[in-house]
Amino acid sequence: MTDFKQPVPHTLEPEGSPNQVFDAAFIALVLALLVAMTLGRRLDSAGAIVWDPAPWRFVHDAAKAMLMPLLLVRTCVATGGLGDKGLSAHGVGFWVSWAMLLCWVGDLALTRSGPDAFLVGLSAFLLGHFGYIMAFKRMALARSIAPSKQGRRLPMLALLGAVVIGLEMLLWERAGEMAPAVLVYSLVIGAMTYSAWALDPGVKGVKLLAWGAVIFMCSDILIAMNKFYVPFAGAQQLVMITYAVAQWMIAQGIYTLMKR
Repeated sequence: MTDFKQPVPHTLEPEGSPNQVFDAAFIALVLALLVAMTLGRRLDSAGAIVWDPAPWRFVHDAAKAMLMPLLLVRTCVATGGLGDKGLSAHGVGFWVSWAMLLCWVGDLALTRSGPDAFLVGLSAFLLGHFGYIMAFKRMALARSIAPSKQGRRLPMLALLGAVVIGLEMLLWERAGEMAPAVLVYSLVIGAMTYSAWALDPGVKGVKLLAWGAVIFMCSDILIAMNKFYVPFAGAQQLVMITYAVAQWMIAQGIYTLMKR
């Protein structure tokens, strides 16, 4: 007589991949940030940030400080580390680490207020974008990714140029002494976005890089508009959401292209 009994699994809990574990932690950090921003932070009559109750600032700063290190570890673990079996081909690992660590420095700087902290954060992110540009170029070499067709590249180049020019015309006087720095930053993030968009979208992972870069640029535009043009309600939350989505999409694109 046939025994139809099947072996009973030792647990009914679903088995998650390392990426899923890291992503769950990343989402938890972003949610902690949003809650802290919404419930614990307000502006006083002079426009300065006040934390009430004070522990919300610790939640905000700690969660923000862990975002980019978590994404870097996720990327390294998922792709086999920084060695010969991971991100090392053509120096990809160096530039990915450079970009994410500089963005982390920018995050830390922008947890503080004042023009000096803003300038440090702006400089760190500028260098981080340069790192992403180099990482995208190195990945194209490592995976033999051809450029996209001119019909895709040229319209994006024209659009990015129009966005940068329009933004500078709008903000130049309002940004004051920061205007030249904002211009340089706009050019670099525009170049980063174009460098991702210029890769062949038929290669799996490239679309994630390209749209992640676009959303990253949108996040930075929101920061500039809120700081130098017209502050608006919910700006910090919207910036955080778009920033987190952009960084995750870029990290996932790198993983998709470089996994072994």
